[in-house]
Amino acid sequence: MIIIAIFIIYMIAMLLIGKMGEKYSGTLADSLTAGKQGTLIMVAGSFLGSHIGTGIVVGGATNGAKYGVGAGWYGVGAALSFALFAFVTARWVRKHGYVTISTYFRDRYTKFGHLITLIVAIAGIFGATANIAAQVIAGKQLFVYAGIDPFIGSTIAVVVIGIYCTAAGLWGVMMTDVWQVLIIVFGMGITIISLFVIFDGAAAISSLSADYFKAVPFDTETLLWMVVPTTMYGLISASAMQRAASAKSEKIALQGAIIGAVGTGLFTFFPVVIGMYGRAVFPEVEASSVLFTVMFHILPEWLAALLLVAIVAAVMSTADTQLMTIMANGMHDIYMNTLVPRYKLKDDEKRMKIISTVLTVVVLIGALLLSFKFNNIQKLLSKALSITTSACVVPYLGGRFMKKGTDIGALASMGVALTLLVLNFTGVIHLINDLIGLIPAAIVYVVVSLFTYKEDKVAA
Repeated sequence: MIIIAIFIIYMIAMLLIGKMGEKYSGTLADSLTAGKQGTLIMVAGSFLGSHIGTGIVVGGATNGAKYGVGAGWYGVGAALSFALFAFVTARWVRKHGYVTISTYFRDRYTKFGHLITLIVAIAGIFGATANIAAQVIAGKQLFVYAGIDPFIGSTIAVVVIGIYCTAAGLWGVMMTDVWQVLIIVFGMGITIISLFVIFDGAAAISSLSADYFKAVPFDTETLLWMVVPTTMYGLISASAMQRAASAKSEKIALQGAIIGAVGTGLFTFFPVVIGMYGRAVFPEVEASSVLFTVMFHILPEWLAALLLVAIVAAVMSTADTQLMTIMANGMHDIYMNTLVPRYKLKDDEKRMKIISTVLTVVVLIGALLLSFKFNNIQKLLSKALSITTSACVVPYLGGRFMKKGTDIGALASMGVALTLLVLNFTGVIHLINDLIGLIPAAIVYVVVSLFTYKEDKVAA
């Protein structure tokens, strides 16, 4: 009963925090950038919240039980993604006011900018929806162990996220992220201290075989899917771009991303340690169940309840981030910057609020349904990130650093990367990593751009 009561209280608290942000939602532009009022605490906290999700918390514990310390590579990829964003993209985004990568593509590729924007936005929506589904998967697993009906629990969490995202926009998401990160770090930290001080965690972990202490305990393919998609996504992350765009200054945008990188890297090993402890104490339990087994069979009820809230916070802090990404892709990129100017639609704030609400409902239902089709959280996240990354990375880098990059070159590279991705997804071909397709895509971008440069006007 304590666990259920705390879960309900936490949901109410998130709604109240989100309610506070209504005054910053204003226009759609304000909603997507928090009115550019992001302080360092808000920006850094939200950077952390966007990545410290179930991939690191639940997936980290699962792989900690399976691989040992080497499971931290997934979190290393997440930390590197923020580092890449910090030093390549953060200040540039804040300076130009880009809310999504699609906004940049529209400005950079003037001939087929609307088409490129549309493709990228759709890819972003699919990728973010899959990411939300991954969070729901973890939530359902948790609710089963907590004695909460998984469908009811997941639905409540999804509805709460939908309400404060729709009502308060990015400001509400960033404020809830700050509190959620504090809860996650505190909950996981207290759990680890308790395991070592009260339950003899050091002796338990040291009893594991030497394989659990290898820096790289798995094959090259596993290492690549843990690190590459998350790292490369940092270059074009819509969620990171929104946070940089929301910052009060370029300096805050840069510092927030750096803190996000360092904090994510340090936190990564918290759940890994819990997973290793669980494997030592419960050697017969499936790796995917280790975290929850430790929660409900080792920890006292009050601490299990705290850890439950921490995991729910991880689910929600990442899911709300992805939902805002979808809002940016759907409303900002497709509706405002593609449909409105192309078909001379009336740019009406009331209409846009209605459309964004409908989009929110459709996406969340889709994520709930998708969550029943997968069970490996980190692999689903890796696939989700690969969709957007395949479509965006080459045109982004080519556009920024190759003056002769053209619209046709961008479209050709996107076609190659996405085709190879689909073929790999469906098993027609086997690539050691989904993003290997970026190499031929880059070659195609350069060659096609050089051949079509004279036919294209490239924006300054």
